[in-house]
Amino acid sequence: MLNSDRLKFRYFENKDLEDVMKIRSSSQAYDFFFEYEPFNKEQQFSWWQQSYKQSNEKNFIIVDHNDVFVGTVSLVNIDMRSKKAELGRFFINEHNRKNGIGMEAMDILIHYAFNHLNLNKIYLEVFSKNTEAVALYEKLGFTNEGSLKNHVFKNGEYLDVEIYSIFINNSKG
Repeated sequence: MLNSDRLKFRYFENKDLEDVMKIRSSSQAYDFFFEYEPFNKEQQFSWWQQSYKQSNEKNFIIVDHNDVFVGTVSLVNIDMRSKKAELGRFFINEHNRKNGIGMEAMDILIHYAFNHLNLNKIYLEVFSKNTEAVALYEKLGFTNEGSLKNHVFKNGEYLDVEIYSIFINNSKG
């Protein structure tokens, strides 16, 4: 259900805090997160304690079959009445990016959302300037629903955000 030939998803655990902190504090990732302040370990631990109690969130750690940390992905704001969820917290380690791992991880998540959770729609927000992520989402079949101009203030500038979605009848899953 939550694996492929190369990857496995498992729920975020206390032992993952260090790896997640490395992602959240890396300069390569920070520019693409909406947060504007870095997290410290105590804040990250507090967030983790709260998030795993939320019934409307699924926070996954992506690992290879040797249980080596590859990245993170989440479904948040899960709305079972309207059968939709927001995709977020998606990050693949830099050394795993160009070998199809991101596409494979998203395939797993989309299949899980549509075939296990019985959702109809997955949506997301992404900075317009994050062209690598935009290309991945479009390749997966996500379509642009619109733009939010000057939506997030970060690093001294206002940034545009794109809204993308995919529906169960438009997915490969």
